Amino acid sequence: MKVAKLISRIFAIGCSVAALAMFFFPIAKIAEVGTGTFYDLFGYQLAFGMKTTSWAGTTVDLQVSSYYTFAFLTVAFSAVMACLSFKKNSYMIASFVSSIISTILAIMFISATPGTYVDWRPIVSTAAGREYLPCFYLLFAFVLGTLVLTAVAVLVADLVEVKESNGKKKTIFARIVTFIREYKSEITKITWPGVSTVAKNTLVVFVVCAIIGVFIFLLDFGLGWLLETVLSLKK
Repeated sequence: MKVAKLISRIFAIGCSVAALAMFFFPIAKIAEVGTGTFYDLFGYQLAFGMKTTSWAGTTVDLQVSSYYTFAFLTVAFSAVMACLSFKKNSYMIASFVSSIISTILAIMFISATPGTYVDWRPIVSTAAGREYLPCFYLLFAFVLGTLVLTAVAVLVADLVEVKESNGKKKTIFARIVTFIREYKSEITKITWPGVSTVAKNTLVVFVVCAIIGVFIFLLDFGLGWLLETVLSLKK
């Protein structure tokens, strides 16, 4: 079981590092309207708005694409946490949570028209002149792989801890079931207020809000009048 724990972590680390590495390869190609100039764009350029050079040698300074910035940071965080998981198991859980966010962003990117979440300025282009390169699809695959492999690593590590505890600790699934049962038990103990009580409390809230609103209005009006009076006397 310990060997499986080690192998699962190594694969999770490898996949997360590979996903991060894909940001340093060209992931999109864009054709500029009018000039027919093509640009190969790297993931980190989209994320941080760096300079890029076209096939013809023209250099432009890209704008920051916040969606790709967030994607880069979540992927990088997943990779770092996965690498630190040898020190503490909770780091792999952090990597798994971060990979969920990365996967959601990757699905957004790949399901939309190419370049939907990219700020192309100052390049002028149309949707027909934009396309993803093979490295983008590799990035998508590695992000999904990171999600799956970190989940496996977390489950395997949990099973190892449960086995070493000699039954003192429950598995993740057992803890989730216990939480749901306790939650349902606590819900049944709640005493819900009646319709009349809710109506009275709502009326009280509205009255208090109205009183406070009138007070603030009068205070603002009075201070404004006082300020105008002082300024007129000064003149």
